[in-house]
Amino acid sequence: MQKLIVVLLFLLVCITSFGTPNTLEEMLADEDLTDRELYSWLNQKGMGDASVPNGAIHNLILAGLKHEDPEIQHCVLSAIKGHVGINLHLRMNNAPVTDDRRLQDNPQIGELLMQLWEEEFNRAGGVVPPDDDYIMTLEEMERGFPCTGSRPAWTGLPWTLAFLHPGNPKVYELIWRVLAGKKTLPDKKEDNPFPLLVALYAGEFNHPKDQEFRIQILTSPEADMPAMTYAAASLAKFQSPAGLAALVEVLENPKTQFGFAPISVIEAIMAYGDEATIKHRTLLEASLPKVFKQRRHNTSVLLIERMLSQLPDEVDQVEQPSR
Repeated sequence: MQKLIVVLLFLLVCITSFGTPNTLEEMLADEDLTDRELYSWLNQKGMGDASVPNGAIHNLILAGLKHEDPEIQHCVLSAIKGHVGINLHLRMNNAPVTDDRRLQDNPQIGELLMQLWEEEFNRAGGVVPPDDDYIMTLEEMERGFPCTGSRPAWTGLPWTLAFLHPGNPKVYELIWRVLAGKKTLPDKKEDNPFPLLVALYAGEFNHPKDQEFRIQILTSPEADMPAMTYAAASLAKFQSPAGLAALVEVLENPKTQFGFAPISVIEAIMAYGDEATIKHRTLLEASLPKVFKQRRHNTSVLLIERMLSQLPDEVDQVEQPSR
């Protein structure tokens, strides 16, 4: 396969490391290295390789997005989606982000991703196709190519762009236009709200219709647990009186198909602060044994119980700011 000789030389010049060569420098020094091997490394290990500076990764991504080989484009898109997905998950769980490639700092990456989206979306006739996970053979797994990740990879670009460009009006218009009412699969009748919930959260969008959508999903009898969980987390992050009222309503009278709410609803109510928590303390304590939770939530349950036990009994006992 023809190699990107000019691009690789450019990358070698741009890498700013001192002392021991980093992983990418060592790879590029191999004259037998192919483009597919290089981008397989980016997809599998490169985004998390702390020895390689962000600038070098940015240049590698830009070259890959412009590559004529669609499999290399897939490797790059899959790597970006995976990296953004991990960081978004950490942000949602208030966990520290230790591996951030700061892709949003390079405007060319965002421009190329937006251009790629528009081209593929138009080529698909203005319809977002369902994505499928590619099942690799043992031989493919051994050589690391084709790269893993759902296909077509470009279908995940709306929430990726939202994460990279929070508050961007063009991205906001795109995600509402494309994701509102998106079907899970063509043969299913119910709408899938999850992609839009994720994109709105990732892009930190909080317009009135965004809050209305979150409340609608949270209180919908048809909502599944992942959608309710994300809606509750969104109402905790983007707080409003209407959002708090909806969370309390769901806990008091769960109308879901399961008959109970996820633990994220309790966590969301408590995120509104001591006053809201004390006001609804009895409801929270009574609901904790009933809400949907998994083994991974054991620590959260213990923390919630401890926080509730340490609160004063009355709202007016909460310390007021001095005047």
